[in-house]
Amino acid sequence: MERREFIKRAGYTLPFSESVYEILFGGYENPQTSVKRDTAPGTAIWEHGTEREIRASPTVSDGVVYIGTYQSIFDGAVQADDTPSPFYALDAETGEEIWRFGTDEGVGSTATVDGELVYFGTNDGTVHCLGKGDGDERWSFEVSGGIRSSPVVSDNTLYIGSVEFGTEGSHSFATNVDEEGDTEFRREAYGSVYGIHAGTGEVKWSFDSDGAVISSPILKDSVLYFTSEEDAHAVDAETGEEVWSFEHSQPSTSTPTVAGGRMYLGETSWEDSTVYAIDTETGEEVWSADRPRSVRGSPTVYDGTLYHGCEDGAVYAVDTETGETVWRSVVGGLDELTTENIGMDGGKRIRSSVTVAENRLYVGSYDGSLYALDTEDGEEVWGFETGGNVHSSPVLIDGTVYFGSFDGSVYGVETDVDASGQGSRAELGAVGYIRRS
Repeated sequence: MERREFIKRAGYTLPFSESVYEILFGGYENPQTSVKRDTAPGTAIWEHGTEREIRASPTVSDGVVYIGTYQSIFDGAVQADDTPSPFYALDAETGEEIWRFGTDEGVGSTATVDGELVYFGTNDGTVHCLGKGDGDERWSFEVSGGIRSSPVVSDNTLYIGSVEFGTEGSHSFATNVDEEGDTEFRREAYGSVYGIHAGTGEVKWSFDSDGAVISSPILKDSVLYFTSEEDAHAVDAETGEEVWSFEHSQPSTSTPTVAGGRMYLGETSWEDSTVYAIDTETGEEVWSADRPRSVRGSPTVYDGTLYHGCEDGAVYAVDTETGETVWRSVVGGLDELTTENIGMDGGKRIRSSVTVAENRLYVGSYDGSLYALDTEDGEEVWGFETGGNVHSSPVLIDGTVYFGSFDGSVYGVETDVDASGQGSRAELGAVGYIRRS
């Protein structure tokens, strides 16, 4: 395509400045759903407005979209009020609300569903277990810190990570960086991973990490893989005993993926980050590849290629055997990004995880859009514009892609593939996908 096809979102229109104002200062008192039938690829089927910005990713199960909302943020400061941050169950076909559950803090954790129960964590450190059909709480469990990690459930055990900021830990995880890239302040971070009885909320075991565990654990062949501030870990899922650890050079919040006997992860640094391939048996590095900015989203492996986004505004396709870049595509029409045009408010950054199916890749951007790319060459096929940053990772189910935006809306968007998500992220049940047994 000489010029990208950029399709405005369907439904009611909220310019970014107005939508942020409404979210922060009392808008969306009556959440709305707009539905449009017979849509073209890259057009919204429905849009459901909520009271808060959305950072978590949706999870779809049995025709229902489950997603949490976050506290409103403006100029870097949380605007606290007495309104709970709701967790929603929405009809996947129409976007209509089925039920909502109020939380005391924002939900950055992406839910998972197992049987008739849905699980997620909140920023105040609470793990919630709700009935899938009615939204009633079955149990809750509080950890000592906050939860940004997303749970995974297998064999009646729930696994989830925690983060706590304080004076412990040996590295500075939480930093504020000015436009010149200089650090303005530091906070130390540490955390744990828990194995919790999925039916009762009782702790079976916990694994303490020297660094914050913002990433979500990945379960493969009875081993949990996750990253922390300092290290990547492999832990026995039954006992919580460490199998091996790998020290990366920069902090990591990236949820890893596992495929073909390798664990893939990215680092989270303002500059000079690295993507690693690690042998899952030994914990030894197979290869590494440098990146100019953070890799926060979860990568996915599909048909021998590793795909991931980066805060330089680009999506990368990487040969899984060598680590060599197959293609690099900067979304949003820019050839290159600098500190100035990325912007400290997000700009064109990509923090979303990618999802793939057939010959399409879907990813969200901090320029407020969801993009569809061709997996062969990274060419942009279409873009869908929202009114706020798209931090949420897209989930593709039966040809519809679901995601949330900082504009306070959850979207169901038509695609040009009649498929559900493929590749390792979907197969492992990472970031919005349900783990396959």
